[in-house]
Amino acid sequence: MRAGELPTYLALVKNLSFGSVLARRLAGACTLAALVLGAPSPGLAAGTIVQRFSPQGHVKAPQQVTAVFSTAMVPFGDLREVSPPFEIACPAKGSSRWIDSQTWAFDFEKPLPAGMRCTFTLRRGLKANDGTAVTSPSPLSFDTSGPNIVSTTPPSGGGSIDEQQVFLVELDGEVDLASVREKAGFVVEGLRERIEVDILEASELASLVASLDRWSKPTPPYIGLRARRSFPNAKGVVLQWGAGIRSPGGLATPTPTSLSYTVRPAFSAETACRRENAHYGCLPIKPISVQFSAPVAVDKASALRLVGPDGSEKEPAPASEETKAEGFTQKVEFAGPFAENATYTVHMPADLRDDAGRSLPAEQATSLNVKTGPPPVLAKFAARFGILERNAQPALPVTLRNVESQLGGVAVMPVAPAADSTLGRLYSTVTGTDVRVAGDDPKQILTWLRRVATATRARSMLDAAKADPALSERRGLG
Repeated sequence: MRAGELPTYLALVKNLSFGSVLARRLAGACTLAALVLGAPSPGLAAGTIVQRFSPQGHVKAPQQVTAVFSTAMVPFGDLREVSPPFEIACPAKGSSRWIDSQTWAFDFEKPLPAGMRCTFTLRRGLKANDGTAVTSPSPLSFDTSGPNIVSTTPPSGGGSIDEQQVFLVELDGEVDLASVREKAGFVVEGLRERIEVDILEASELASLVASLDRWSKPTPPYIGLRARRSFPNAKGVVLQWGAGIRSPGGLATPTPTSLSYTVRPAFSAETACRRENAHYGCLPIKPISVQFSAPVAVDKASALRLVGPDGSEKEPAPASEETKAEGFTQKVEFAGPFAENATYTVHMPADLRDDAGRSLPAEQATSLNVKTGPPPVLAKFAARFGILERNAQPALPVTLRNVESQLGGVAVMPVAPAADSTLGRLYSTVTGTDVRVAGDDPKQILTWLRRVATATRARSMLDAAKADPALSERRGLG
């Protein structure tokens, strides 16, 4: 409704025939509308405003800025030649475009790194498409805050780190090194005070990066950090990238970052072997190995010797081709058999060191001792299976060691055959299942010979006798 039409409308309302009360209410409402339209409140903005601007405040890696106006700023059609509505103060390059008549965008060539501040100021005298002046409710700006950590080498949460580990720290922007020395540090499990950091010099950093393969090289910008003292073995370490670390332009990181690591154990060696239980010595018929907590050179590991109580020396088993190609190993094995109930000594080469150049502790540097025990209990048949002729008084050869002298249900014979009556007594004490193949059919006999040849301990081959009509079963051989 235009202002000149309001009196006529009020007169019409007064002449309505559906009641004077309703007419008075409508007239009052229209009068209030006239007051609002004719005299806008001082608190309401006049003209065109920037309704929405993004991003603002602290933001990481922005790639686009957008502004939405309350009314149309440009006509519909080809908007490529329309001037941008802002004067832009930002060190990054980009391009301006209108998405529609009310929405403007500025696209950066690539995501912005840390340490940048960008300000967008409305062009002086900027007007909307209908000629009204454009205003902004507040300064339109943002920054990418101070530099933060993108990744580290070695990675957080990965494998163990060295006692004097150097950390390659990849950042999302250039950093003021003085602020790193002030705000960064290491917190170590069991230590009350924080360990300060040293920053690698450019030459040392370049040499370190050059030694890495192309998959491990960090992407600039990056720095190298080292703790000012060695880390204790087998302890947790936290790299603290504190709030307040600044870019060269002075923008500070608003929140801290913490990355966790674990220091590897001290370099050590220990012997390992098979035992019947934890209180027995090593089984003398099984191998004895020496295991290291960190890799050692294969040629140095091959120089180890296992010296017996009589002074004889054993060399370790040859390393595999794969191990030789890698150049390092963490295990050396000596093949048995060994003397029973004896003490063996592992002699180490004097210059034995791990891949980080660490030497063994003094108590392990020259030798390790390992004790053997008695041979294990043994009951061993001559073959996986045997075929006994039915009426030939056969004997089944078996090797026994460290077993009871009286074996229930079994008669033990000397190697030299005794009288036939002894064989008969042995045969009469053996229990089992007697399976007969019916007739003289060679096919049946060959089938069973194949079953015997492929028999396993996990499954009885005699179970098939119950389902085979050509077979008969009788319990007890004696």
